[in-house]
Amino acid sequence: MSFYKRKPEPSTELIQTLGKWILLVLEILIASDIMAIVATEPTLESVSVLCLVVIIRTIISLSLEAELKNEFPWQKNKI
Repeated sequence: MSFYKRKPEPSTELIQTLGKWILLVLEILIASDIMAIVATEPTLESVSVLCLVVIIRTIISLSLEAELKNEFPWQKNKI
């Protein structure tokens, strides 16, 4: 007889929903950063910082999307 109970696994649907909301928030943050640059006078420094932030957030979005689909781009052609 075991005295330890296994914790239930988190619901896959909950994880999928949470991941989709995180992706949506990342897209909104990218759009707000772009609008902030357009609303002010763009300088080389502000545009370069924006590019860096957009690249980082895009990488995070792509990796999160791949994790949610449980499929990475290089695994699509595997049978």
